[in-house]
Amino acid sequence: MNLKASLLGINLMISCQIDYLQAIGRFTEIKELQEFLNFLSKDLDDKIAILSRKRFWCGMSFDHSFRSVLGIRGGYSLSGNKIRAIIVLSGEYVRLIPHQIEWVKSIQENYPELKITRIDIALDDYERRVKLSQIKVAVSQGNYSLLEKAKGINSKISFSSKYEDTIYFGSPNSNKLIRFYNAETVHDIPADRWEAQFRRQRAELVWQEISKINHSNELAKLVTGTIDFINRNHSVNMRQCPRLHWWQSLLDETDVQYIKVGSQEKSIDRAFEWIDRQVGPTLAMIYEAYGGWEIFEKNMKEWKERQNSYHQVCISQAQEQKP
Repeated sequence: MNLKASLLGINLMISCQIDYLQAIGRFTEIKELQEFLNFLSKDLDDKIAILSRKRFWCGMSFDHSFRSVLGIRGGYSLSGNKIRAIIVLSGEYVRLIPHQIEWVKSIQENYPELKITRIDIALDDYERRVKLSQIKVAVSQGNYSLLEKAKGINSKISFSSKYEDTIYFGSPNSNKLIRFYNAETVHDIPADRWEAQFRRQRAELVWQEISKINHSNELAKLVTGTIDFINRNHSVNMRQCPRLHWWQSLLDETDVQYIKVGSQEKSIDRAFEWIDRQVGPTLAMIYEAYGGWEIFEKNMKEWKERQNSYHQVCISQAQEQKP
């Protein structure tokens, strides 16, 4: 049996869902931001409060914040004549949404310019096809690919006296990471959980792929596509290495889809976007403190001398695009 059978009503004891969402959007006024937040929570009886005097931090600082009763939180700042906002939907919140795929597609249709910066997808295997001991052996032998770093953590769950093993593949700051743990102790779900975390450009690509999906369990192939467990002793060419049988048993039920991320294009627009996001308020502070850009002009010669090939490519591309 495979996932197609599951979609026909056969319970294969596998479920999958979006488990966290983070996005950045631009709005013309507070009313438009409020309308967007209401749109997100339209299927839930949730109340959202705008906290104009409370700052918010999520990788960057925002001058104002908002939060809801059920789990939406975020912040916003004025940027030129626009409001720039970050929206964070906790796992507890997203799991309450009854029809996640339809919900995602409605957001994509009504707010196509929304930029997804992180999305987590959880795959729960109620039959526990993969054993923690099997993963540990594979890690010790180097029989995994697609992610370079593996780390096991034995941590105490805050609401339990038990210690639970969690295995992480990938770096916390990378654009993809996957973790494996017993969901029964953490979430009171009698299953083992594969939890994939996608950031930045990879999160955007995963968000686009969801538009092609019709059932939430089809999200599973995006989770299993983040890592592979193979027998490296078979060949020096990883493409020719067979999968470990216990991993293949899970893929037989979920299928697998790899998300390919190309190199990011070098451009002045991307550089300006970074300045706007990271140092815009600081530049405005310096401009106001010194009464203009004179202090920058004094340092411009030295800064130009420190430019590298990346900066030259951006300059050339911008000049070629001039009318």
